[in-house]
Amino acid sequence: VPGLAQSWRVSDDGLSIVFRLRPASFAGGRPVTAADVVASLKRARAGRAGPQLRDLMAGITAVSAPLDNVVEIRLSTP
Repeated sequence: VPGLAQSWRVSDDGLSIVFRLRPASFAGGRPVTAADVVASLKRARAGRAGPQLRDLMAGITAVSAPLDNVVEIRLSTP
């Protein structure tokens, strides 16, 4: 079930997933951007969101925000 993602596309080789974010705001009203999502995923990969989440993120090799509403996740294996 989509939460923050409006749509997503998996590359043919299965090593990249590109998410287009739906419009969303934080509780204070500031819009959620792809940079915010990237920062959250990087914190999780570093273990600052708990070891279980870090372990789930082990296959991620890179996370980027090529546009304000697009997040790309690169994977080590499909």
